[in-house]
Amino acid sequence: MTKQLKIIHIVSSLNVGGAERFVIDLGEKQLSLGNEVAILSFSSNDDPLVEIAKSKAIEVHSIERAASFFGQLKILLTLKKFDIIHIHTAYALKPLSIVMKIIGGNRCVYTRHGAAPNNSLEWQKIHQNFKPYIKAMSFVSQESAEIFKSNYPWHDIPMSVVDNGVLLPDLVSVNRVSENKLHIGSVGRLVPLKHQISLLKALSILPKEIQQLIQLHIFGDGECDQKLRAFAKDNLLEANIRFYGMVTERDQIYPTFDCLVVTSETEGLSLVIMESMAYCKPVIATSVGGNPKLVKHNENGWLVDYDDHEQLAKLLCHLSENVQQVTAFGLSAREYITKNFSLATAVNKYAEIYQK
Repeated sequence: MTKQLKIIHIVSSLNVGGAERFVIDLGEKQLSLGNEVAILSFSSNDDPLVEIAKSKAIEVHSIERAASFFGQLKILLTLKKFDIIHIHTAYALKPLSIVMKIIGGNRCVYTRHGAAPNNSLEWQKIHQNFKPYIKAMSFVSQESAEIFKSNYPWHDIPMSVVDNGVLLPDLVSVNRVSENKLHIGSVGRLVPLKHQISLLKALSILPKEIQQLIQLHIFGDGECDQKLRAFAKDNLLEANIRFYGMVTERDQIYPTFDCLVVTSETEGLSLVIMESMAYCKPVIATSVGGNPKLVKHNENGWLVDYDDHEQLAKLLCHLSENVQQVTAFGLSAREYITKNFSLATAVNKYAEIYQK
Protein backbone atom coordinates (compact mmCIF):
# COMPACT_ATOMS: atom_id res chain seq x y z
CA MET A 1 0.00 0.00 0.00
CA THR A 2 1.36 3.43 -0.95
CA LYS A 3 2.13 5.60 2.04
CA GLN A 4 0.10 8.80 2.20
CA LEU A 5 2.33 11.86 2.35
CA LYS A 6 2.36 15.48 3.36
CA ILE A 7 3.52 17.32 0.22
CA ILE A 8 4.21 21.02 -0.26
CA HIS A 9 4.82 22.46 -3.72
CA ILE A 10 6.97 25.59 -3.95
CA VAL A 11 6.57 28.19 -6.72
CA SER A 12 7.81 31.73 -7.29
CA SER A 13 4.25 33.01 -7.62
CA LEU A 14 0.71 31.97 -8.40
CA ASN A 15 0.39 34.24 -11.38
CA VAL A 16 -1.03 32.57 -14.47
CA GLY A 17 1.57 30.32 -16.09
CA GLY A 18 1.94 26.76 -17.32
CA ALA A 19 4.09 25.51 -14.43
CA GLU A 20 1.84 27.16 -11.84
CA ARG A 21 -1.30 25.71 -13.39
CA PHE A 22 0.29 22.27 -13.54
CA VAL A 23 1.24 22.47 -9.86
CA ILE A 24 -2.40 23.15 -8.95
CA ASP A 25 -3.65 20.27 -11.12
CA LEU A 26 -0.99 17.96 -9.67
CA GLY A 27 -1.86 19.01 -6.14
CA GLU A 28 -5.58 18.50 -6.72
CA LYS A 29 -4.99 14.95 -7.95
CA GLN A 30 -2.58 14.15 -5.09
CA LEU A 31 -5.17 15.45 -2.64
CA SER A 32 -7.84 13.16 -4.11
CA LEU A 33 -5.53 10.20 -3.44
CA GLY A 34 -5.48 10.97 0.29
CA ASN A 35 -2.28 12.98 0.57
CA GLU A 36 -2.04 16.28 2.43
CA VAL A 37 -1.10 18.97 -0.11
CA ALA A 38 -0.16 22.65 0.14
CA ILE A 39 1.51 25.30 -2.01
CA LEU A 40 4.12 27.82 -0.86
CA SER A 41 4.38 30.92 -3.06
CA PHE A 42 7.01 33.64 -2.73
CA SER A 43 4.55 36.24 -3.95
CA SER A 44 1.33 37.99 -3.03
CA ASN A 45 -1.79 36.37 -1.67
CA ASP A 46 -3.60 38.42 -4.34
CA ASP A 47 -2.04 36.45 -7.23
CA PRO A 48 -4.83 35.31 -9.60
CA LEU A 49 -4.30 31.57 -9.11
CA VAL A 50 -4.42 31.71 -5.30
CA GLU A 51 -8.21 31.52 -5.25
CA ILE A 52 -8.16 28.81 -7.92
CA ALA A 53 -5.88 26.68 -5.71
CA LYS A 54 -8.00 27.31 -2.63
CA SER A 55 -11.14 26.35 -4.55
CA LYS A 56 -9.51 22.92 -5.03
CA ALA A 57 -9.07 22.66 -1.22
CA ILE A 58 -5.30 23.18 -1.53
CA GLU A 59 -3.81 25.17 1.34
CA VAL A 60 -1.80 28.19 0.10
CA HIS A 61 1.01 29.92 2.00
CA SER A 62 2.09 33.25 0.49
CA ILE A 63 5.36 34.73 1.77
CA GLU A 64 6.47 37.88 -0.06
CA ARG A 65 9.64 38.79 1.87
CA ALA A 66 11.21 35.36 1.95
CA ALA A 67 14.72 36.65 2.71
CA SER A 68 13.68 38.65 5.78
CA PHE A 69 13.96 37.25 9.31
CA PHE A 70 10.21 36.85 9.66
CA GLY A 71 9.96 35.44 6.13
CA GLN A 72 12.57 32.79 6.95
CA LEU A 73 10.78 31.99 10.21
CA LYS A 74 7.48 31.53 8.37
CA ILE A 75 9.14 29.26 5.82
CA LEU A 76 10.73 27.19 8.58
CA LEU A 77 7.49 26.75 10.51
CA THR A 78 5.65 25.85 7.31
CA LEU A 79 8.10 23.34 5.83
CA LYS A 80 8.62 21.44 9.10
CA LYS A 81 5.12 20.01 8.70
CA PHE A 82 5.77 18.25 5.38
CA ASP A 83 7.42 14.99 4.31
CA ILE A 84 8.14 16.10 0.74
CA ILE A 85 9.23 19.58 -0.38
CA HIS A 86 8.63 19.71 -4.14
CA ILE A 87 10.37 22.73 -5.70
CA HIS A 88 9.20 23.96 -9.11
CA THR A 89 11.45 26.99 -9.59
CA ALA A 90 15.18 27.64 -9.35
CA TYR A 91 14.41 30.98 -7.68
CA ALA A 92 13.25 29.14 -4.56
CA LEU A 93 16.64 27.58 -3.87
CA LYS A 94 18.33 30.64 -2.40
CA PRO A 95 15.63 31.61 0.16
CA LEU A 96 15.27 27.95 1.14
CA SER A 97 18.97 27.23 1.73
CA ILE A 98 19.19 28.62 5.26
CA VAL A 99 15.92 27.00 6.32
CA MET A 100 17.00 23.60 4.98
CA LYS A 101 20.18 23.77 7.04
CA ILE A 102 17.95 23.82 10.11
CA ILE A 103 15.43 21.24 8.91
CA GLY A 104 18.11 18.92 7.50
CA GLY A 105 17.67 15.77 5.46
CA ASN A 106 17.23 15.41 1.73
CA ARG A 107 13.46 15.56 1.38
CA CYS A 108 13.45 18.01 -1.58
CA VAL A 109 12.38 17.07 -5.10
CA TYR A 110 13.54 19.69 -7.60
CA THR A 111 11.64 19.91 -10.90
CA ARG A 112 12.98 21.98 -13.79
CA HIS A 113 10.06 23.22 -15.92
CA GLY A 114 12.17 25.19 -18.39
CA ALA A 115 15.40 24.87 -20.32
CA ALA A 116 17.24 27.95 -19.00
CA PRO A 117 20.85 26.94 -18.20
CA ASN A 118 21.16 28.94 -14.93
CA ASN A 119 24.93 28.48 -15.22
CA SER A 120 26.38 31.80 -14.04
CA LEU A 121 28.78 31.76 -11.11
CA GLU A 122 25.99 32.94 -8.81
CA TRP A 123 23.65 30.17 -9.96
CA GLN A 124 26.45 27.61 -9.64
CA LYS A 125 26.94 28.64 -6.03
CA ILE A 126 23.21 28.61 -5.25
CA HIS A 127 22.78 25.11 -6.70
CA GLN A 128 25.88 23.76 -4.99
CA ASN A 129 24.75 25.10 -1.61
CA PHE A 130 21.34 23.50 -2.02
CA LYS A 131 22.47 20.17 -3.46
CA PRO A 132 22.70 18.31 -0.06
CA TYR A 133 18.95 18.68 0.43
CA ILE A 134 17.86 17.31 -2.97
CA LYS A 135 16.71 13.68 -2.96
CA ALA A 136 15.80 13.63 -6.67
CA MET A 137 15.43 15.83 -9.73
CA SER A 138 12.97 15.74 -12.60
CA PHE A 139 12.74 17.55 -15.92
CA VAL A 140 9.76 18.12 -18.20
CA SER A 141 11.80 17.56 -21.37
CA GLN A 142 14.92 15.67 -22.39
CA GLU A 143 16.43 18.93 -23.69
CA SER A 144 16.01 20.53 -20.27
CA ALA A 145 17.68 17.52 -18.62
CA GLU A 146 20.65 17.57 -20.99
CA ILE A 147 21.20 21.31 -20.56
CA PHE A 148 21.19 20.98 -16.78
CA LYS A 149 23.49 17.94 -16.75
CA SER A 150 26.00 19.73 -19.00
CA ASN A 151 26.31 22.48 -16.40
CA TYR A 152 25.81 20.38 -13.26
CA PRO A 153 27.27 16.86 -13.62
CA TRP A 154 25.62 15.56 -10.44
CA HIS A 155 25.98 11.81 -10.80
CA ASP A 156 24.93 11.10 -7.20
CA ILE A 157 21.39 12.50 -7.50
CA PRO A 158 18.64 10.47 -9.24
CA MET A 159 17.35 12.33 -12.31
CA SER A 160 14.44 11.51 -14.58
CA VAL A 161 12.21 13.07 -17.23
CA VAL A 162 8.58 13.32 -16.11
CA ASP A 163 6.21 14.64 -18.74
CA ASN A 164 3.66 17.14 -17.52
CA GLY A 165 0.13 15.82 -17.73
CA VAL A 166 -3.10 17.62 -18.46
CA LEU A 167 -6.68 17.40 -17.28
CA LEU A 168 -8.97 16.42 -20.13
CA PRO A 169 -12.18 18.46 -20.34
CA ASP A 170 -15.24 16.20 -20.29
CA LEU A 171 -17.12 17.86 -23.11
CA VAL A 172 -15.22 19.26 -26.05
CA SER A 173 -16.80 20.98 -29.00
CA VAL A 174 -14.99 20.27 -32.23
CA ASN A 175 -16.96 22.81 -34.19
CA ARG A 176 -15.19 25.87 -35.49
CA VAL A 177 -15.87 29.08 -33.59
CA SER A 178 -17.10 30.78 -36.78
CA GLU A 179 -17.65 29.61 -40.32
CA ASN A 180 -16.66 33.04 -41.64
CA LYS A 181 -13.31 33.58 -39.90
CA LEU A 182 -10.34 31.57 -38.67
CA HIS A 183 -10.00 32.31 -34.95
CA ILE A 184 -6.45 31.94 -33.66
CA GLY A 185 -5.30 32.30 -30.07
CA SER A 186 -2.21 33.29 -28.12
CA VAL A 187 -2.11 32.27 -24.45
CA GLY A 188 0.71 33.15 -22.07
CA ARG A 189 2.72 35.85 -20.40
CA LEU A 190 3.36 38.85 -22.61
CA VAL A 191 7.14 38.82 -22.13
CA PRO A 192 10.09 38.84 -24.58
CA LEU A 193 10.64 35.07 -24.21
CA LYS A 194 7.16 34.35 -25.58
CA HIS A 195 7.81 36.64 -28.56
CA GLN A 196 4.18 37.33 -29.50
CA ILE A 197 5.43 40.23 -31.63
CA SER A 198 6.34 37.60 -34.26
CA LEU A 199 2.68 36.65 -34.59
CA LEU A 200 1.63 40.27 -35.01
CA LYS A 201 4.35 40.80 -37.64
CA ALA A 202 3.11 37.73 -39.50
CA LEU A 203 -0.42 39.12 -39.58
CA SER A 204 0.81 42.53 -40.69
CA ILE A 205 2.37 41.19 -43.90
CA LEU A 206 -0.72 39.26 -44.95
CA PRO A 207 -2.88 40.78 -47.69
CA LYS A 208 -5.76 42.84 -46.29
CA GLU A 209 -8.33 40.39 -47.64
CA ILE A 210 -6.63 37.54 -45.71
CA GLN A 211 -6.32 39.63 -42.54
CA GLN A 212 -10.07 40.08 -42.61
CA LEU A 213 -10.54 36.29 -42.55
CA ILE A 214 -8.58 35.97 -39.29
CA GLN A 215 -9.57 36.89 -35.72
CA LEU A 216 -6.75 36.96 -33.14
CA HIS A 217 -7.43 36.44 -29.41
CA ILE A 218 -4.55 37.32 -27.05
CA PHE A 219 -4.79 36.09 -23.45
CA GLY A 220 -2.25 37.21 -20.84
CA ASP A 221 -0.47 40.23 -19.48
CA GLY A 222 3.11 41.29 -18.86
CA GLU A 223 5.81 43.79 -19.70
CA CYS A 224 5.25 43.58 -23.49
CA ASP A 225 1.55 44.38 -23.32
CA GLN A 226 1.83 48.03 -24.37
CA LYS A 227 4.41 47.25 -27.06
CA LEU A 228 2.12 44.67 -28.64
CA ARG A 229 -0.91 46.93 -28.48
CA ALA A 230 1.07 49.79 -30.04
CA PHE A 231 2.28 47.57 -32.89
CA ALA A 232 -1.28 46.39 -33.55
CA LYS A 233 -2.57 49.97 -33.54
CA ASP A 234 0.14 51.18 -35.94
CA ASN A 235 0.25 48.20 -38.31
CA LEU A 236 -2.99 46.23 -38.07
CA LEU A 237 -5.80 48.75 -38.22
CA GLU A 238 -7.96 46.49 -40.39
CA ALA A 239 -7.19 43.30 -38.49
CA ASN A 240 -9.47 41.75 -35.86
CA ILE A 241 -7.43 41.61 -32.65
CA ARG A 242 -8.70 41.37 -29.09
CA PHE A 243 -6.55 41.65 -25.94
CA TYR A 244 -8.23 39.92 -22.99
CA GLY A 245 -5.63 40.50 -20.28
CA MET A 246 -5.38 37.95 -17.49
CA VAL A 247 -7.97 35.17 -17.67
CA THR A 248 -7.72 32.23 -15.25
CA GLU A 249 -10.58 29.94 -16.27
CA ARG A 250 -9.62 27.53 -19.05
CA ASP A 251 -13.22 27.20 -20.22
CA GLN A 252 -13.15 30.92 -20.97
CA ILE A 253 -9.98 30.64 -23.06
CA TYR A 254 -9.75 27.60 -25.32
CA PRO A 255 -13.30 27.51 -26.74
CA THR A 256 -12.69 31.08 -27.99
CA PHE A 257 -10.41 30.06 -30.88
CA ASP A 258 -9.86 27.34 -33.50
CA CYS A 259 -6.07 27.14 -33.39
CA LEU A 260 -3.36 28.12 -30.89
CA VAL A 261 -0.14 29.90 -31.97
CA VAL A 262 2.99 29.64 -29.78
CA THR A 263 5.94 31.80 -30.87
CA SER A 264 8.29 31.25 -27.90
CA GLU A 265 12.07 31.36 -28.09
CA THR A 266 12.23 28.33 -25.81
CA GLU A 267 9.78 26.05 -24.01
CA GLY A 268 9.93 23.11 -21.65
CA LEU A 269 6.85 20.95 -22.07
CA SER A 270 4.16 23.56 -22.58
CA LEU A 271 0.99 23.05 -20.56
CA VAL A 272 -0.75 25.65 -22.73
CA ILE A 273 -0.05 23.53 -25.82
CA MET A 274 -1.29 20.39 -24.09
CA GLU A 275 -4.43 22.11 -22.81
CA SER A 276 -5.20 23.51 -26.24
CA MET A 277 -4.82 20.08 -27.81
CA ALA A 278 -7.03 18.56 -25.10
CA TYR A 279 -9.72 21.02 -26.21
CA CYS A 280 -9.39 19.76 -29.82
CA LYS A 281 -7.47 22.88 -30.87
CA PRO A 282 -4.43 22.20 -33.07
CA VAL A 283 -1.27 24.19 -32.46
CA ILE A 284 1.21 26.18 -34.53
CA ALA A 285 4.43 26.26 -32.48
CA THR A 286 8.06 27.16 -32.84
CA SER A 287 10.30 24.12 -33.22
CA VAL A 288 12.08 24.61 -29.89
CA GLY A 289 12.40 22.79 -26.58
CA GLY A 290 9.66 20.28 -25.90
CA ASN A 291 7.31 21.63 -28.57
CA PRO A 292 8.14 18.96 -31.21
CA LYS A 293 7.35 16.28 -28.63
CA LEU A 294 3.77 17.57 -28.53
CA VAL A 295 3.19 19.07 -31.96
CA LYS A 296 3.68 16.58 -34.78
CA HIS A 297 4.15 18.57 -37.97
CA ASN A 298 1.32 18.11 -40.46
CA GLU A 299 -0.36 15.54 -38.17
CA ASN A 300 -1.85 17.35 -35.18
CA GLY A 301 -0.40 20.80 -35.77
CA TRP A 302 2.44 22.66 -37.44
CA LEU A 303 6.01 23.60 -36.49
CA VAL A 304 7.69 26.81 -37.65
CA ASP A 305 11.14 28.30 -37.11
CA TYR A 306 11.58 30.77 -34.27
CA ASP A 307 11.24 34.44 -35.30
CA ASP A 308 10.33 33.57 -38.88
CA HIS A 309 7.17 35.61 -39.27
CA GLU A 310 7.19 35.17 -43.06
CA GLN A 311 6.96 31.41 -42.67
CA LEU A 312 4.22 31.86 -40.08
CA ALA A 313 2.33 34.26 -42.35
CA LYS A 314 2.32 31.71 -45.21
CA LEU A 315 0.92 29.06 -42.89
CA LEU A 316 -1.81 31.34 -41.55
CA CYS A 317 -2.75 32.25 -45.11
CA HIS A 318 -2.96 28.56 -46.03
CA LEU A 319 -5.13 27.70 -43.01
CA SER A 320 -7.48 30.62 -43.57
CA GLU A 321 -8.23 29.10 -46.98
CA ASN A 322 -8.22 25.44 -45.80
CA VAL A 323 -10.14 25.57 -42.54
CA GLN A 324 -11.26 21.93 -42.74
CA GLN A 325 -7.64 20.98 -41.99
CA VAL A 326 -7.87 22.84 -38.67
CA THR A 327 -10.82 20.73 -37.52
CA ALA A 328 -9.19 17.46 -38.62
CA PHE A 329 -5.90 18.26 -36.89
CA GLY A 330 -7.81 19.27 -33.75
CA LEU A 331 -9.26 15.78 -33.45
CA SER A 332 -5.79 14.28 -33.90
CA ALA A 333 -4.42 16.64 -31.24
CA ARG A 334 -7.01 15.52 -28.68
CA GLU A 335 -6.31 11.86 -29.41
CA TYR A 336 -2.54 12.33 -29.07
CA ILE A 337 -2.78 14.08 -25.70
CA THR A 338 -5.26 11.51 -24.37
CA LYS A 339 -2.87 8.66 -25.20
CA ASN A 340 0.41 10.23 -24.13
CA PHE A 341 0.03 13.01 -21.56
CA SER A 342 -2.55 12.16 -18.93
CA LEU A 343 -2.23 13.80 -15.53
CA ALA A 344 -2.63 10.41 -13.84
CA THR A 345 0.65 9.22 -15.37
CA ALA A 346 2.54 12.25 -14.05
CA VAL A 347 1.01 11.79 -10.59
CA ASN A 348 2.08 8.13 -10.48
CA LYS A 349 5.64 8.94 -11.58
CA TYR A 350 6.02 11.60 -8.90
CA ALA A 351 4.60 9.21 -6.30
CA GLU A 352 7.39 6.76 -7.17
CA ILE A 353 10.01 9.50 -6.80
CA TYR A 354 8.59 10.61 -3.43
CA GLN A 355 8.57 7.06 -2.03
CA LYS A 356 12.22 6.28 -2.87
